[in-house]
Amino acid sequence: MIVTVGTADVISYFQMRLLAGGDATGLTIADFDLSYTRTGAATAAKVFATALATSSTEHTDNYGIEVDPTDCPGLLRFDFPDAAYLTGVPEVILTVKHTSCFTESLRVTLISATRGLAGTALPAVAAEAAGGLYTRGTGAGQINQPANGSIDSNVEYINTVAIVGDGSATPFNVA
Repeated sequence: MIVTVGTADVISYFQMRLLAGGDATGLTIADFDLSYTRTGAATAAKVFATALATSSTEHTDNYGIEVDPTDCPGLLRFDFPDAAYLTGVPEVILTVKHTSCFTESLRVTLISATRGLAGTALPAVAAEAAGGLYTRGTGAGQINQPANGSIDSNVEYINTVAIVGDGSATPFNVA
């Protein structure tokens, strides 16, 4: 899962399986332990989940609910605290435990709105033009993209140079 650093009210879903086999349904939410570990830090204090009223209830830190035991057996929603997603680390691991279930963890990659994964800067339009990436337009090194979403192609070039080689051989008949 990828989350923008500092995002509030992130809702996470976990597919829980019973140790004895099968999907975890009908379990008491208060028996689930929630914890998270930010890169390079100790695990945040474990808390017991509190039950949400419905699966559409707005985010509430350290709450959870079984989503739908009939149509989505074993799928549970858990709301981890906003502190899990604060700036300063590249990822956080969310962990859900229950004595009757396999422990499940979810790795969340944290990105900023202005930087890419692993802290690399996202290319700006000016860097795009100078860095060899293609841009839309009709000039040299640009791709002409009409309004319908298709991309113009030069069939004569493809036919004589790209496929044949140097244009000296007989091109394919594309008629």
